[in-house]
Amino acid sequence: MGLLSCVVPLLLLLLCGAAPLEAAPAKSSYLPGTGRFWHITDLHLDPTYHLTPDPTKVCFSSKGVPATNPGMFGDFLCDSPYRLIQSAFDHMATLTKPDDFIIWTGDSPPHVPAGELSTDLVVQVIGNMTETIRQHFPNITVYPALGNHDYWPQDQMPTSTNAVYRAAAELWRPWLQNEALLTLSQGGFYSQLVKPGLRVVSLNTILYYGPNKVTENMTDPAGQFEWLEKTLQKAAQSLEKV
Repeated sequence: MGLLSCVVPLLLLLLCGAAPLEAAPAKSSYLPGTGRFWHITDLHLDPTYHLTPDPTKVCFSSKGVPATNPGMFGDFLCDSPYRLIQSAFDHMATLTKPDDFIIWTGDSPPHVPAGELSTDLVVQVIGNMTETIRQHFPNITVYPALGNHDYWPQDQMPTSTNAVYRAAAELWRPWLQNEALLTLSQGGFYSQLVKPGLRVVSLNTILYYGPNKVTENMTDPAGQFEWLEKTLQKAAQSLEKV
């Protein structure tokens, strides 16, 4: 199994190549051959990043700590400048083939104090990254997920529809089908068939995250466990890999 990883400051991009599959069982819908996908996660865009003589003012995400070696593509103490994200995507696009797809597992906003963000700003950053990905990969399907920073206040994702879930569903409409968009807008999770025999399930694991006080002591927040069990049962009956 081939794995190429490129790690840059607070930006992780993975190119995964699947190993050849064994011969599919008779009368099954398992996919033959191989497949590839990109994994994009934790972009943490910091739109305030800029080069300045004062190292404490290079980026707001450093929280006043002096940047040690700021350059065009960022600094270790700062979240990702837009130029870094664009550069990574530019290179990824040259390696992407028509049958590839992308898994994007969230966390687009920067690491800044809660008082410096708002629901509108979080949605704006998610929208910015959505459009940037779409511009670089116009013909590739993306399967996104929400991270703990993709909500305001951070970590406190609720169990029912809200401005962030609805905005995400609208932003990701070009990639997802109506059934997926419905559960995404209601609970931040969804399932969708990638191609015959292969299904993706995107869970809202922030509902179970320790710092999330909204779902504290809930046994099945948003009914996601029940939904997942039914989804997996249906996938098994259809001989789908998940």
